[in-house]
Amino acid sequence: MGEVSGGESRTVAGGGPRDVPVVVSPDGEWLYVEKSRQMPGEISRINLRTGQREPVRTLLPPDPAGVTTILCVVMTPDGRSYAYSFVRALSSLYLVESLE
Repeated sequence: MGEVSGGESRTVAGGGPRDVPVVVSPDGEWLYVEKSRQMPGEISRINLRTGQREPVRTLLPPDPAGVTTILCVVMTPDGRSYAYSFVRALSSLYLVESLE
């Protein structure tokens, strides 16, 4: 993977304040981003020349019970394969009757 050196930082047209960069496409034309701390997770790609934004996929575990947040998303540069982690908070509620 190459290094970033020199140059001015710039805002990506089409990007939002909660977007977290995931990966850049092999041709350097698209930036894949995820909406940070959102459930279900949303992956989009942004054209770095035009700012055009396209939804790519929604991230939702097969059993979403108790899932509160999608955390770290990793993706191959072609956007075909991905993995992510999430936070699940489960609890139990007990009913107690006839206490004396």
